[in-house]
Amino acid sequence: MASKASAHGPYSRQVFLNCPFDADYLPLMRRVVFTIHACEFTARVALETTGSERARLERLVTMIGECRLGIHDLSRVTAGTHGLPRFNMPFECGIFYGALKYGAGNQKRKRFLLLDAKAHQHQQTLSDAAGLDPRIHDNDPRKLVACVRDFLADGRDPKPMGPTKILELFGEFEAALPGIARDAQTTVADIEPLTAFNDWHLLAARWLKQRAAGRR
Repeated sequence: MASKASAHGPYSRQVFLNCPFDADYLPLMRRVVFTIHACEFTARVALETTGSERARLERLVTMIGECRLGIHDLSRVTAGTHGLPRFNMPFECGIFYGALKYGAGNQKRKRFLLLDAKAHQHQQTLSDAAGLDPRIHDNDPRKLVACVRDFLADGRDPKPMGPTKILELFGEFEAALPGIARDAQTTVADIEPLTAFNDWHLLAARWLKQRAAGRR
């Protein structure tokens, strides 16, 4: 597994986000990604790669190898519309944990955050994670942003902005998004679907970077 700087930045500042990819979770995912960039890290999401030149699993392994930090939301490891559980999230969490335990060099510096919607739910859905103490967000955007921000703030001095300020910024970004999209020769309707998440992600990260540069 690689652990050197990638085109997305240094290994120490990249965060692998492992979460559900569905329309119901999309508002939460946007806030998590926004929080990661507001704390001056780079969010890496499997949706960023859409080509067919490599198998999805190979792309995921490469991405995990490039990220020191991981955020794994296990809240949707439940039966879906077909009565079967969704295994992607625990599988990707296992790859990340394996890189930490068995990888070499910087891979051993990996840190990760487990998230869940309800207390003790992971004891039924992923009992091997017992004792790892997931943070509980209750599907509440404010709690979720606070969980992610606190994880990214750990060991940092000065600390990144607090969750209330992050949510205020998110509101500013959403209000400005029609104009931002127009400047990028697109529309909010174009970047609203999950399939266009990469476009939304790029605009949010760029807006935060430009705003931070204006404060300096």
